[in-house]
Amino acid sequence: MYKILVFILSINLLYGFGENIKSIEADFTQQTKSQDSTLTYKGHFYAKSNSKAKWIYTAPTHKEIYINDTLTIVYEPLLEQATIGKSRNNIDFLHILQQAKQIDKQTYNTTFENTTYTLTTKDNLPYTLEFHDEFDNQITITFSHIQINQTMQDEIFTFVPPPHIDIIQ
Repeated sequence: MYKILVFILSINLLYGFGENIKSIEADFTQQTKSQDSTLTYKGHFYAKSNSKAKWIYTAPTHKEIYINDTLTIVYEPLLEQATIGKSRNNIDFLHILQQAKQIDKQTYNTTFENTTYTLTTKDNLPYTLEFHDEFDNQITITFSHIQINQTMQDEIFTFVPPPHIDIIQ
């Protein structure tokens, strides 16, 4: 679960990029490289100021991750379960990224809980986010079809459990 929270943290860091970004929506491809293999995930995500985020993984399997302030929900339809828990801490992710230092014209770094996140931009939009997780995997998330500051209803970030699933607290 911690690995998922670190991943979610990295995206929440991303959506705070730039003082004027209040919401972001994009497709993503995530590559996780370990010593022995590379795993590739694909999906779509939404993020909004006030620490709201939703990740929809479409490949290799369907999964949804919801973050609302300090609450995290991981819904796995194939397992017919949702895991609900509190995030490790209550952090204003927008503030964290605003503290990031610009390295060059397209690169920014910020550090949180001993992890350095490197954000690369392209055409003044987030393009990649890279970091090493607690297992020393190298994670690279590449964004496409990015929409900034589109109106998003809060309902997007609300998990409505299907009646047949198990809820794990």
